[in-house]
Amino acid sequence: MKKYLSILFAAALIVSCAKEIASENEDSPVFKAGFESCLETKTYLNESLLNRWNADDRVSIFVGNTYNQQYKFEGKTGANSGDFSQVGNPGFHSGAKLEANYSVYPYSENTSISEDGVVSFEFPSVQAYEPSSFGVGANAMVAVTESTSDYFLLFKNVCGYLKVSLYGEATIKSVSIQSDGAEAIAGEGTVTASNTDVPSVAMSASGGDEITIDCGEGVQLGTSSETATDFYFVIPPVKFSQGITITAVGVDEKVFEKSTKASFSIVRNKIQQLPAVKYEGVRKGNITFADANFKAYCVENFDTNGDGEISYAEAEVVTEIECYYKSISSMDEIQYFTSLESLNCCDNQLTSLNVRNN
Repeated sequence: MKKYLSILFAAALIVSCAKEIASENEDSPVFKAGFESCLETKTYLNESLLNRWNADDRVSIFVGNTYNQQYKFEGKTGANSGDFSQVGNPGFHSGAKLEANYSVYPYSENTSISEDGVVSFEFPSVQAYEPSSFGVGANAMVAVTESTSDYFLLFKNVCGYLKVSLYGEATIKSVSIQSDGAEAIAGEGTVTASNTDVPSVAMSASGGDEITIDCGEGVQLGTSSETATDFYFVIPPVKFSQGITITAVGVDEKVFEKSTKASFSIVRNKIQQLPAVKYEGVRKGNITFADANFKAYCVENFDTNGDGEISYAEAEVVTEIECYYKSISSMDEIQYFTSLESLNCCDNQLTSLNVRNN
Protein backbone atom coordinates (compact mmCIF):
# COMPACT_ATOMS: atom_id res chain seq x y z
CA MET A 1 0.00 0.00 0.00
CA LYS A 2 1.44 3.30 -1.05
CA LYS A 3 1.37 6.01 1.57
CA TYR A 4 1.25 9.62 0.60
CA LEU A 5 0.71 12.81 2.56
CA SER A 6 -2.66 14.58 2.32
CA ILE A 7 -3.85 18.10 2.97
CA LEU A 8 -7.65 17.84 3.04
CA PHE A 9 -10.33 15.17 3.25
CA ALA A 10 -14.02 15.78 2.56
CA ALA A 11 -15.58 15.46 6.01
CA ALA A 12 -19.08 15.47 4.54
CA LEU A 13 -18.30 12.23 2.69
CA ILE A 14 -17.31 10.58 5.95
CA VAL A 15 -20.48 11.69 7.72
CA SER A 16 -22.71 10.50 4.89
CA CYS A 17 -21.46 6.93 5.10
CA ALA A 18 -20.60 6.76 8.79
CA LYS A 19 -23.57 4.62 9.79
CA GLU A 20 -23.90 2.40 6.72
CA ILE A 21 -23.97 -1.32 7.41
CA ALA A 22 -23.08 -3.36 4.37
CA SER A 23 -23.90 -6.87 5.55
CA GLU A 24 -26.57 -8.79 7.38
CA ASN A 25 -24.09 -11.46 8.41
CA GLU A 26 -23.46 -10.79 12.10
CA ASP A 27 -20.62 -13.34 12.28
CA SER A 28 -18.64 -11.73 9.48
CA PRO A 29 -19.87 -8.19 8.85
CA VAL A 30 -18.59 -6.00 6.03
CA PHE A 31 -17.06 -2.76 7.28
CA LYS A 32 -16.96 0.59 5.50
CA ALA A 33 -13.94 2.79 6.11
CA GLY A 34 -12.85 6.42 5.78
CA PHE A 35 -10.35 8.80 7.35
CA GLU A 36 -10.32 11.47 10.02
CA SER A 37 -10.72 14.94 8.56
CA CYS A 38 -7.28 16.32 9.41
CA LEU A 39 -3.94 17.12 7.89
CA GLU A 40 -1.93 14.11 6.74
CA THR A 41 -4.52 11.37 7.18
CA LYS A 42 -3.85 8.91 4.44
CA THR A 43 -3.72 5.75 2.62
CA TYR A 44 -2.18 7.52 -0.33
CA LEU A 45 -2.42 10.86 -2.09
CA ASN A 46 -3.69 11.54 -5.60
CA GLU A 47 -2.88 14.52 -7.81
CA SER A 48 -5.64 16.60 -6.17
CA LEU A 49 -4.20 16.07 -2.67
CA LEU A 50 -7.09 13.87 -1.53
CA ASN A 51 -6.97 10.65 0.48
CA ARG A 52 -7.32 7.40 -1.42
CA TRP A 53 -7.29 3.67 -0.68
CA ASN A 54 -5.26 1.10 -2.56
CA ALA A 55 -6.85 -2.08 -3.81
CA ASP A 56 -6.36 -5.07 -1.50
CA ASP A 57 -5.28 -3.03 1.54
CA ARG A 58 -5.34 -5.30 4.61
CA VAL A 59 -6.32 -4.45 8.20
CA SER A 60 -6.78 -6.27 11.48
CA ILE A 61 -10.32 -6.01 12.87
CA PHE A 62 -11.42 -7.07 16.33
CA VAL A 63 -15.16 -7.61 15.80
CA GLY A 64 -16.58 -7.07 19.25
CA ASN A 65 -13.96 -9.31 20.86
CA THR A 66 -10.20 -9.70 21.19
CA TYR A 67 -9.84 -12.17 18.30
CA ASN A 68 -7.73 -10.72 15.44
CA GLN A 69 -9.39 -11.13 12.04
CA GLN A 70 -7.92 -10.15 8.68
CA TYR A 71 -10.00 -7.94 6.39
CA LYS A 72 -9.20 -6.59 2.92
CA PHE A 73 -10.34 -3.54 0.97
CA GLU A 74 -12.76 -4.51 -1.80
CA GLY A 75 -12.65 -1.25 -3.72
CA LYS A 76 -10.34 -0.12 -6.48
CA THR A 77 -7.15 1.85 -6.13
CA GLY A 78 -8.14 5.51 -6.03
CA ALA A 79 -11.34 5.10 -4.02
CA ASN A 80 -11.81 7.51 -1.10
CA SER A 81 -14.02 5.09 0.85
CA GLY A 82 -15.18 1.53 0.51
CA ASP A 83 -15.88 -1.85 2.02
CA PHE A 84 -13.61 -4.19 3.94
CA SER A 85 -14.58 -7.87 4.01
CA GLN A 86 -13.15 -10.78 5.94
CA VAL A 87 -10.33 -12.83 4.42
CA GLY A 88 -11.00 -16.56 4.57
CA ASN A 89 -13.07 -18.37 7.15
CA PRO A 90 -11.57 -18.24 10.63
CA GLY A 91 -13.81 -21.08 11.81
CA PHE A 92 -14.53 -21.35 15.50
CA HIS A 93 -12.81 -18.72 17.57
CA SER A 94 -13.20 -17.05 20.91
CA GLY A 95 -12.04 -13.89 22.59
CA ALA A 96 -12.89 -11.61 25.45
CA LYS A 97 -15.72 -9.20 24.71
CA LEU A 98 -15.08 -5.58 23.70
CA GLU A 99 -17.49 -2.68 23.86
CA ALA A 100 -16.74 -1.63 20.27
CA ASN A 101 -15.12 -2.85 17.06
CA TYR A 102 -11.45 -1.99 16.70
CA SER A 103 -9.31 -1.96 13.56
CA VAL A 104 -5.59 -1.51 12.96
CA TYR A 105 -3.71 -0.79 9.73
CA PRO A 106 -1.62 -2.53 8.52
CA TYR A 107 -2.73 -6.08 9.18
CA SER A 108 -0.46 -8.28 11.24
CA GLU A 109 -1.27 -11.61 12.83
CA ASN A 110 0.85 -10.47 15.79
CA THR A 111 -1.30 -7.42 16.55
CA SER A 112 -3.39 -8.00 19.67
CA ILE A 113 -5.78 -6.10 21.93
CA SER A 114 -6.56 -6.23 25.63
CA GLU A 115 -10.04 -6.35 27.13
CA ASP A 116 -9.87 -2.64 27.87
CA GLY A 117 -9.07 -1.79 24.25
CA VAL A 118 -5.28 -1.26 24.37
CA VAL A 119 -3.64 -2.43 21.13
CA SER A 120 -0.22 -4.09 21.13
CA PHE A 121 1.53 -3.25 17.88
CA GLU A 122 4.93 -3.70 16.24
CA PHE A 123 6.27 -0.43 14.80
CA PRO A 124 8.53 -1.28 11.83
CA SER A 125 12.26 -0.60 12.03
CA VAL A 126 12.59 -0.97 8.22
CA GLN A 127 10.34 1.00 5.89
CA ALA A 128 10.28 0.91 2.10
CA TYR A 129 11.06 3.97 -0.02
CA GLU A 130 8.26 5.56 -2.00
CA PRO A 131 8.73 8.71 -4.11
CA SER A 132 7.46 11.77 -2.23
CA SER A 133 5.90 9.56 0.42
CA PHE A 134 6.39 6.82 2.99
CA GLY A 135 6.44 3.11 2.30
CA VAL A 136 3.96 0.28 2.17
CA GLY A 137 2.77 -0.71 5.63
CA ALA A 138 4.72 2.01 7.44
CA ASN A 139 1.87 4.30 8.49
CA ALA A 140 0.00 2.88 11.50
CA MET A 141 -3.70 3.81 11.75
CA VAL A 142 -6.45 2.77 14.16
CA ALA A 143 -10.22 2.99 14.11
CA VAL A 144 -12.81 2.46 16.88
CA THR A 145 -16.56 2.30 16.24
CA GLU A 146 -19.23 3.72 18.56
CA SER A 147 -20.51 0.24 19.41
CA THR A 148 -20.28 -3.38 18.29
CA SER A 149 -23.27 -2.83 15.97
CA ASP A 150 -21.54 0.09 14.21
CA TYR A 151 -19.56 -1.01 11.15
CA PHE A 152 -18.03 2.28 10.01
CA LEU A 153 -14.30 2.59 10.65
CA LEU A 154 -12.96 6.13 10.92
CA PHE A 155 -9.20 5.64 10.71
CA LYS A 156 -6.87 7.95 12.62
CA ASN A 157 -3.11 8.20 12.26
CA VAL A 158 -1.04 6.93 15.15
CA CYS A 159 2.34 8.40 14.18
CA GLY A 160 4.00 11.59 12.98
CA TYR A 161 6.34 12.09 10.04
CA LEU A 162 9.90 13.25 9.49
CA LYS A 163 11.01 14.42 6.06
CA VAL A 164 14.74 14.14 5.36
CA SER A 165 15.90 15.75 2.09
CA LEU A 166 19.23 14.86 0.45
CA TYR A 167 20.93 16.04 -2.72
CA GLY A 168 24.20 15.31 -4.49
CA GLU A 169 25.83 13.15 -7.13
CA ALA A 170 24.89 9.77 -5.69
CA THR A 171 22.51 6.84 -5.83
CA ILE A 172 21.31 5.86 -2.36
CA LYS A 173 20.42 2.35 -1.19
CA SER A 174 19.31 3.24 2.36
CA VAL A 175 18.71 6.16 4.70
CA SER A 176 18.51 5.72 8.48
CA ILE A 177 17.77 7.86 11.49
CA GLN A 178 18.92 7.04 15.01
CA SER A 179 17.86 8.81 18.19
CA ASP A 180 21.00 10.14 19.87
CA GLY A 181 19.18 10.15 23.20
CA ALA A 182 18.31 6.43 22.83
CA GLU A 183 14.55 7.10 22.62
CA ALA A 184 12.61 4.05 21.38
CA ILE A 185 11.07 4.64 17.94
CA ALA A 186 10.60 1.10 16.60
CA GLY A 187 9.59 -2.32 17.85
CA GLU A 188 6.98 -3.12 20.47
CA GLY A 189 4.52 -0.49 21.58
CA THR A 190 0.92 -0.04 22.66
CA VAL A 191 -1.77 2.20 21.20
CA THR A 192 -4.71 3.46 23.24
CA ALA A 193 -7.62 4.62 21.08
CA SER A 194 -11.31 5.42 21.36
CA ASN A 195 -14.12 6.54 19.10
CA THR A 196 -13.76 10.19 20.17
CA ASP A 197 -10.16 10.74 21.31
CA VAL A 198 -6.94 10.81 19.30
CA PRO A 199 -4.76 7.71 19.71
CA SER A 200 -1.80 7.74 22.08
CA VAL A 201 1.36 5.62 21.95
CA ALA A 202 3.58 4.11 24.62
CA MET A 203 6.79 2.48 23.37
CA SER A 204 8.37 -0.49 25.09
CA ALA A 205 11.64 0.14 26.91
CA SER A 206 13.13 -2.65 24.80
CA GLY A 207 12.21 -0.89 21.55
CA GLY A 208 14.81 0.04 18.95
CA ASP A 209 16.25 3.52 18.49
CA GLU A 210 16.74 3.33 14.70
CA ILE A 211 14.55 3.32 11.59
CA THR A 212 15.87 2.57 8.10
CA ILE A 213 14.31 3.37 4.73
CA ASP A 214 15.24 0.62 2.26
CA CYS A 215 15.68 2.09 -1.23
CA GLY A 216 15.84 -1.26 -3.03
CA GLU A 217 18.12 -1.09 -6.05
CA GLY A 218 18.85 2.56 -5.35
CA VAL A 219 17.37 6.05 -5.57
CA GLN A 220 19.14 8.74 -7.57
CA LEU A 221 19.38 11.98 -5.61
CA GLY A 222 18.50 15.37 -6.98
CA THR A 223 21.60 17.45 -7.62
CA SER A 224 20.65 20.68 -5.83
CA SER A 225 18.84 21.78 -2.69
CA GLU A 226 15.91 22.85 -4.87
CA THR A 227 15.62 19.37 -6.41
CA ALA A 228 16.59 17.38 -3.30
CA THR A 229 15.11 13.91 -2.91
CA ASP A 230 12.73 13.49 0.03
CA PHE A 231 12.69 10.50 2.37
CA TYR A 232 9.67 10.20 4.69
CA PHE A 233 9.99 8.38 8.02
CA VAL A 234 6.91 7.29 9.96
CA ILE A 235 7.74 7.69 13.66
CA PRO A 236 5.72 7.25 16.87
CA PRO A 237 5.28 10.59 18.69
CA VAL A 238 8.53 11.26 20.54
CA LYS A 239 10.83 14.02 21.73
CA PHE A 240 14.39 13.51 20.52
CA SER A 241 16.14 14.94 23.56
CA GLN A 242 19.57 14.99 21.92
CA GLY A 243 18.54 15.11 18.29
CA ILE A 244 19.17 12.39 15.71
CA THR A 245 21.92 11.10 13.45
CA ILE A 246 21.06 10.63 9.78
CA THR A 247 23.04 7.96 7.92
CA ALA A 248 22.79 7.54 4.15
CA VAL A 249 24.52 4.66 2.32
CA GLY A 250 25.19 4.78 -1.41
CA VAL A 251 25.10 1.83 -3.78
CA ASP A 252 28.90 2.25 -3.92
CA GLU A 253 28.98 1.59 -0.14
CA LYS A 254 30.01 5.15 0.66
CA VAL A 255 28.47 6.45 3.88
CA PHE A 256 27.30 9.92 4.85
CA GLU A 257 26.43 10.93 8.41
CA LYS A 258 24.83 14.11 9.74
CA SER A 259 23.71 14.85 13.31
CA THR A 260 21.07 17.45 14.16
CA LYS A 261 22.30 17.81 17.79
CA ALA A 262 19.38 20.04 18.83
CA SER A 263 16.29 18.43 20.36
CA PHE A 264 12.98 18.37 18.49
CA SER A 265 9.69 16.50 18.63
CA ILE A 266 7.64 14.30 16.34
CA VAL A 267 3.95 15.10 16.76
CA ARG A 268 1.10 12.81 15.74
CA ASN A 269 -0.38 13.67 12.35
CA LYS A 270 2.21 16.37 11.60
CA ILE A 271 5.25 16.55 9.30
CA GLN A 272 8.56 17.65 10.76
CA GLN A 273 10.80 18.81 7.92
CA LEU A 274 14.57 19.15 8.17
CA PRO A 275 16.60 21.44 5.88
CA ALA A 276 17.99 19.82 2.73
CA VAL A 277 21.48 18.39 3.23
CA LYS A 278 24.18 17.69 0.65
CA TYR A 279 25.22 14.05 0.55
CA GLU A 280 29.00 13.67 0.70
CA GLY A 281 29.68 9.98 1.18
CA VAL A 282 32.91 8.34 2.24
CA ARG A 283 33.79 4.68 2.39
CA LYS A 284 33.89 3.16 5.84
CA GLY A 285 36.37 0.53 6.97
CA ASN A 286 39.79 -0.57 5.73
CA ILE A 287 41.06 -1.63 2.33
CA THR A 288 41.94 -5.28 1.84
CA PHE A 289 45.18 -5.46 -0.17
CA ALA A 290 46.02 -8.37 -2.47
CA ASP A 291 49.76 -7.59 -2.41
CA ALA A 292 51.58 -7.40 0.93
CA ASN A 293 54.34 -5.20 -0.51
CA PHE A 294 51.91 -2.59 -1.78
CA LYS A 295 50.12 -2.57 1.56
CA ALA A 296 53.43 -2.18 3.43
CA TYR A 297 54.33 0.84 1.30
CA CYS A 298 50.90 2.43 1.85
CA VAL A 299 50.92 1.84 5.60
CA GLU A 300 54.40 3.35 5.89
CA ASN A 301 53.36 6.49 4.02
CA PHE A 302 49.60 7.01 4.45
CA ASP A 303 48.51 5.39 7.74
CA THR A 304 47.59 8.62 9.51
CA ASN A 305 45.97 6.99 12.58
CA GLY A 306 48.75 4.43 13.12
CA ASP A 307 46.54 1.33 13.19
CA GLY A 308 48.59 -0.58 10.63
CA GLU A 309 45.80 -0.41 8.05
CA ILE A 310 44.72 1.91 5.25
CA SER A 311 41.12 3.04 5.44
CA TYR A 312 39.13 4.15 2.43
CA ALA A 313 39.11 7.65 3.90
CA GLU A 314 42.91 7.67 4.23
CA ALA A 315 43.29 6.50 0.62
CA GLU A 316 40.91 9.09 -0.80
CA VAL A 317 43.10 12.05 0.20
CA VAL A 318 46.38 10.70 -1.23
CA THR A 319 47.58 12.73 -4.24
CA GLU A 320 51.01 11.20 -4.92
CA ILE A 321 52.43 7.65 -4.87
CA GLU A 322 56.13 6.87 -5.38
CA CYS A 323 56.43 3.11 -4.98
CA TYR A 324 59.20 2.07 -7.40
CA TYR A 325 61.48 -0.90 -6.63
CA LYS A 326 59.07 -2.46 -4.13
CA SER A 327 58.57 -5.91 -5.76
CA ILE A 328 54.85 -5.20 -6.09
CA SER A 329 52.92 -7.61 -8.32
CA SER A 330 49.40 -6.17 -7.86
CA MET A 331 48.06 -2.65 -7.34
CA ASP A 332 44.36 -3.31 -7.86
CA GLU A 333 43.58 -1.20 -4.79
CA ILE A 334 44.83 1.89 -6.62
CA GLN A 335 41.16 2.39 -7.58
CA TYR A 336 40.42 3.65 -4.04
CA PHE A 337 43.03 6.44 -4.26
CA THR A 338 40.56 8.65 -6.08
CA SER A 339 42.46 11.94 -5.57
CA LEU A 340 45.69 10.58 -7.05
CA GLU A 341 47.48 13.02 -9.36
CA SER A 342 50.98 11.53 -9.63
CA LEU A 343 52.06 7.86 -9.74
CA ASN A 344 55.52 6.31 -10.10
CA CYS A 345 55.43 2.51 -9.87
CA CYS A 346 58.33 1.64 -12.17
CA ASP A 347 60.50 -1.43 -11.73
CA ASN A 348 57.94 -3.60 -10.00
CA GLN A 349 56.36 -6.89 -11.15
CA LEU A 350 53.11 -5.49 -12.51
CA THR A 351 51.43 -7.04 -15.58
CA SER A 352 48.45 -4.65 -15.64
CA LEU A 353 47.29 -1.41 -13.98
CA ASN A 354 43.85 0.19 -14.06
CA VAL A 355 43.82 3.90 -13.20
CA ARG A 356 40.39 4.83 -14.56
CA ASN A 357 39.21 5.90 -11.07
CA ASN A 358 42.24 8.09 -10.40
